[in-house]
Amino acid sequence: GVCNGKETCLTCPQDCGQCPTKCDTFTYGVTARAVDIVIIVDQSGSMSQEISSVKAYLNQFASYISGVKIDYRVIMLAKRGTSTYYICIPPPLGGANCADSTRYKQVDQLINSWDSLKQYQAHAATIEGFMRKNSLRQIVEITDDRSYYVTAAAFNSWIKARPGYSDYVFHSIVGLNTGGCVASVGQQYIDLSNMTKGMKFHICNANWTTLFQQLGKSVAGSATAQYPLTKTPLLNKVEVSYNGVKQTQGVQYAYIPGSNWVQLKPPYPANNTTIKICYQYAP
Repeated sequence: GVCNGKETCLTCPQDCGQCPTKCDTFTYGVTARAVDIVIIVDQSGSMSQEISSVKAYLNQFASYISGVKIDYRVIMLAKRGTSTYYICIPPPLGGANCADSTRYKQVDQLINSWDSLKQYQAHAATIEGFMRKNSLRQIVEITDDRSYYVTAAAFNSWIKARPGYSDYVFHSIVGLNTGGCVASVGQQYIDLSNMTKGMKFHICNANWTTLFQQLGKSVAGSATAQYPLTKTPLLNKVEVSYNGVKQTQGVQYAYIPGSNWVQLKPPYPANNTTIKICYQYAP
């Protein structure tokens, strides 16, 4: 029915137009959804070469995601230090003398061959303390072995039950097949990557420069076109404009209710386009 002026905006939002309107403004290529990346590194005796590659190339990875204007943070789950099997990330990502920085936090825990997923569970509160609400969460596993204590299915159901992981992505730099440098095929990690549409790299012949570039593109991918809203729109209806030109819901963009953000659809606008998202909300 049509409102007769007595209803509040909550009882008749579609007719009254009495609810307040909010507009959130973003700049494409400059502001987007935050990304939080957790990197877990197996520090067992067979991993010296891979550990030295992580130390050498992680700043390239950070530089790539910074270059695409993503608001990112990196959380390293590994024992801190400068010896062969320990990890110290230098500036600009890390702080001076192996310290943390505004974008980098190290959870100081020795990771053995089989216990990466178990250690993530044990340190979840510390890891999540450095994450942002509504961030896109990405986990990168680096190991030449398997997960012994926790299965992929158990880890996935555990993490999905925690707030903020509805669309997390798991990437594997692991043994994809037997032989060579592989202690055991990382099947549980591979399964998690398949479940979450993450990337998979074979650890023995990894070209770390290319690998971190590809990983950077994947990590940045969807987040560049996701915009969290400050209020919750009524009836899931939002209006989006690019530089003042109205776009069509369902064609150029979609509203994602569970996450309360707008997802742009390709082709994306040019960098520095002003994206204005307006909607009515309950006061």
